Amino acid sequence: MAARSGQAGSVFKKGNTWKGRFLEDVPGSDKRVYRSVLLGMSQGEQAMTKPEAKRKLKELIQERGINTEAHLVRSLNPVQTFSQKVTYWEENIACFFKPATRTTMLNHLSKHITPVFGGLPLDQVTEVTVQEFITKLHKSGLAPKSIMNIVGVIKLIVGQKVWRDWSLKMPVIPHQEQPYFTQAQMNQIIDKTPVRYKALFSVLAGTGMRIGEAVGLHIEDVDLEKNVVTIRRSVWAGKEQEPKTSNAHRRVTIDQNLSDVLKAYINGKTSGRLFESKKKCPLCANNIAKRILKPILDELKIQGSFHSFRHGRVSILQQAGVPGDLTREWIGHSTLRITSRYTHFDDAFRKEIVEGLSPVSHFSTEKGLPA
Repeated sequence: MAARSGQAGSVFKKGNTWKGRFLEDVPGSDKRVYRSVLLGMSQGEQAMTKPEAKRKLKELIQERGINTEAHLVRSLNPVQTFSQKVTYWEENIACFFKPATRTTMLNHLSKHITPVFGGLPLDQVTEVTVQEFITKLHKSGLAPKSIMNIVGVIKLIVGQKVWRDWSLKMPVIPHQEQPYFTQAQMNQIIDKTPVRYKALFSVLAGTGMRIGEAVGLHIEDVDLEKNVVTIRRSVWAGKEQEPKTSNAHRRVTIDQNLSDVLKAYINGKTSGRLFESKKKCPLCANNIAKRILKPILDELKIQGSFHSFRHGRVSILQQAGVPGDLTREWIGHSTLRITSRYTHFDDAFRKEIVEGLSPVSHFSTEKGLPA
């Protein structure tokens, strides 16, 4: 790359004004073009002399860095905008994410991120601009968890080399107790479930699998001789896909009662989907949640969702003293730390444990407390 020689530019008079002319590198060309700028008046009260006009032009050239090598490099290597990086990411990276995750991230981009950062050069997406963006989202009332997810997409776009030194202040995510179903509540829900969906709800209660995994089961995945269900796929938006994570590929041992329920439900079939619509398509989890589960929960005055079966199953296994590693394996978590987040202990269980561990000796209430 040939170095550019320095320049002072030239000053000339046009009408009653002083104008300056200089050469500037432009993106996409190895030749410079002439630029012309107004410097000031040559006549009247605000008139400047030619030497003054030259000094002003020199200052302008220095401010723009036109004589520097960095300016030349930027010209020969046009600045990439955030939108251009987004386009590259969508075409080459986004396809590796699960459809549900990809859809959510693309929605964050179109709704929140691109309108703010789209036209900026990539090097202007900095810790300061992102922090201002976070603050704006927070003041708008957006949930802290949503803000965290949106910022996560920005980091994916700009890359770790850019954001690794950032120290962003994020809104605190408030603690929320996730709803879970106790064994008694699961029994109540299944009792009120229409016959067509009793087996599905029983699988959710007896295995803790995700609803997408349950509707993705095939009859070949169910071994009623060994009482084992193998999870090989999931369903999202009516399409089969790989389970959520590598740990979600798993074998879950089921009890004999659930095995009997499935045996009666399968009724001798040897292939096909375990749960399917009348059109032989995968069941739509959202429709079942709205049309079946929600009315039942409203009637029973129970808070929760399909995921509450999962939380409830983990809690039941933990309370029963099942080894943590086995619980984690059956549920499909990557670590016991995640499994712990799904564990809930009801008041009755807590009281039972405490009563069995009481250090206080029994004594007659008539005699009062021991001295």
